[in-house]
Amino acid sequence: MRTLRVAALLLCIHTVVFVHAGLAQSTAVSDGTLPSQRAAHAQGSAQVVPDYVTYRFFFTHLANLGQLADTLEKAGKDGSKWRTHDQHAAGLSDAEGQILTQVAQDCNQSLKTEDTKIQASITAFHNQFPNGQFVHVSAPPELSQFENEKIQAINTHIEQLKSQLGQDSFNKLDTYVKSTFKPAIVTLPAGAASAKGVDKSTGGAQ
Repeated sequence: MRTLRVAALLLCIHTVVFVHAGLAQSTAVSDGTLPSQRAAHAQGSAQVVPDYVTYRFFFTHLANLGQLADTLEKAGKDGSKWRTHDQHAAGLSDAEGQILTQVAQDCNQSLKTEDTKIQASITAFHNQFPNGQFVHVSAPPELSQFENEKIQAINTHIEQLKSQLGQDSFNKLDTYVKSTFKPAIVTLPAGAASAKGVDKSTGGAQ
């Protein structure tokens, strides 16, 4: 299985690396065909990662495949196999796939709103302490609040999936997500964790 995407999610001085063992981002998609699967392994030591981190990546992954499907369909090609790839892989019905897509879209939109607030706060913070002086000052306290709001939003949407899919179907999805998106913790070089921005996937300070 080839690697679709490796996303670096900055958590303190470690990076959580996710490997989607299924699709290849670099594979030519002119005809919309799915690539063959090969084994993929994430480098680093496996660690327990909170569900909200895993599902945040998964929801972003669904959005990326949706965009790919849109691109193919605009070119007159079939994009449906990309739009329903994870639904079928998880063993969900078409109706359950629609629920998954809607919940993921709603969550992604909620997080975009939070990202806007976070980015505005960081921009103001950088303007207050120009020329890189912000690295010597504690980050604005509201960033922690915004981060907690993002975590709560993701957890709320996970609960929506449980409620709307039912326990059995959610368990199938959860098993698929956690077996397909493999986390690994990679220690960053000293000083790499200085706050200089926001990771768009988590909203965490970098």
